[in-house]
Amino acid sequence: VHTENYTGLDDNSVAMLMQDNEGVEFQIEASYPMPGAHPAPVTDPQTGQPAIGQDGQPMMQPVPLVHDVRIKRRISKGRISIQAMPPEEFLIDRRARSMKDALVVAHRSMKTVSELVSMGYDEDDMRQFVTSNELDTNIEYITRQPLARAIGGFDSFNPALGRVLYIEAYAKVDFDGDGIAELRKVCMAGPTFKLLHHEPVDHMPFAIFECDPEPHAFFGLSIADVTMDIQRIKTHLMRGMLDSLAQSINPRMAIVEGQVNIDDVLNNEVGAIIRQRAPGMAQQLETAFVGGAAMPVLDYMDMVKEARTGMSKASMGLDADALQSTTKAAVNATISAGQGQVELLARVLAEGMKQLFKGILFLIVQNQDQGRMIKLRDKWVEMDPRTWNANMDVSVNVALGTGTTETKMAMLSQVAAKQEQILQTLGPSNPVVTIGQYVNTLRQMTELSGFKDSSKYFNELPLDFKFEIPQKPTPEQVLAEAQAKAVEADVAKKAAELDLKHQNDIMVDARERERISGDQTLKRYELELKYNTDINDQQMQRDIAMGTEQMRRAAAVEQAMVDSMAAPQQSAPQQPPMAPQQPPMAPQQPMGPQ
Repeated sequence: VHTENYTGLDDNSVAMLMQDNEGVEFQIEASYPMPGAHPAPVTDPQTGQPAIGQDGQPMMQPVPLVHDVRIKRRISKGRISIQAMPPEEFLIDRRARSMKDALVVAHRSMKTVSELVSMGYDEDDMRQFVTSNELDTNIEYITRQPLARAIGGFDSFNPALGRVLYIEAYAKVDFDGDGIAELRKVCMAGPTFKLLHHEPVDHMPFAIFECDPEPHAFFGLSIADVTMDIQRIKTHLMRGMLDSLAQSINPRMAIVEGQVNIDDVLNNEVGAIIRQRAPGMAQQLETAFVGGAAMPVLDYMDMVKEARTGMSKASMGLDADALQSTTKAAVNATISAGQGQVELLARVLAEGMKQLFKGILFLIVQNQDQGRMIKLRDKWVEMDPRTWNANMDVSVNVALGTGTTETKMAMLSQVAAKQEQILQTLGPSNPVVTIGQYVNTLRQMTELSGFKDSSKYFNELPLDFKFEIPQKPTPEQVLAEAQAKAVEADVAKKAAELDLKHQNDIMVDARERERISGDQTLKRYELELKYNTDINDQQMQRDIAMGTEQMRRAAAVEQAMVDSMAAPQQSAPQQPPMAPQQPPMAPQQPMGPQ
């Protein structure tokens, strides 16, 4: 829920905000006249003069109001949530060996009334379950957070923050009465475990991480369980060493009762005097330092701890004193022995990661209702898990036993040298190594060197990329190409000459047509003046059009001949049918008056 406050909004601004009313609650806090605005007189539209009211006073327009608005937006956004659960909040059937055969698996927590209301519960119903935070008095919680203990609280001042014991349990119950127990999710609240909701489910959203699994038991051992006794022994030895050192530095005093001032003896100030009635009445009891005898025992306990946990000096880094004058094989054996148990621990914890990611996969498939774009392997791809199988298996790559970065760099350098040798010997198109594989090796070496973006140095190529070197043409191919170019140039030259001739002929024909048309027009005017009659203009136009059509056909024939000569390799184009050559009909001379 997000709250927004606006001040000084006019009516139009309020209307615009109210248009987006999905999941929005509007509340006008206050309305007041616009600051600096004054009433204006009302003008009569007919006369243009100030309007007069019934009381004889000029009518005034009201001052526009502005508003202070508070908007509450409810935004729903789904996402995967992963939380580390404290051990006191996790409950499981005490006879269970794993979550699969457990009758009940539950998560209990103290939630506020506000959190439960946001989950969909009724506020009045949740307030009746408000109780003291009993998990705050749990011994595990107090041991883990000794400074978090507090008496009382401020929950009573804010009812929405009152805490309610909320249990989300997954139990196997025969709800439909068919004799087979099904897995159901049961939600309860309050110290009496009031049932709020239950529904059938097929997944328990828990992932268990344990360092040292125990056979036939659900709870395994942790690192603290196998080293706690060693820590107690070392603490006892260290305390004894410090006590011996303190007694050797500050030895005890022996005095004769009644002959020495007790206050002077108890004063440990440097240079302080001790008052005594006779000499020798106060003397020190020398105590030798015996803490050195405990040092070998401390070293032995460290060796026991290394044997139990696998965390040795060799596995954390080479010790110059421990591994001096040692062969390479012995050093590798020591490191491998120290790392073997750590690798085993990592592989066991990887099973918990497997459960975790299977749960994430199930939640995504069941709840994501639309596809989205994600960046995968430096490329944006569409992810739509609605079509996935929620029961897919998950494999975990622990990434152990691959060596150090220096070892990988040395191996990749050898691989790159072999690839270069093959490319130089067999060429880029060989069937063993491609250019893309060689570039992939170089990119991997760049990333191992600490450079995150290897694309700045080498472009990404597909692994099957093949580079083909263009072959040099033979002398025969060069001669044939030169001859072909010469023929093309000769054909182009002839085509240009024919085109020029054709354009010249078209211009001559156009001038001839213009001359004939002018002569006919002149002859027409002469006949009209001579015989004082009208000439049939339509007949004359038909004669002119017929002559023009014959000339157009002749030009088309010439153009077809030019095209056939410009492309000698192709088959000769089909000649258009030529019109029969007919002499142009002379225009009919009008007869004289009969």
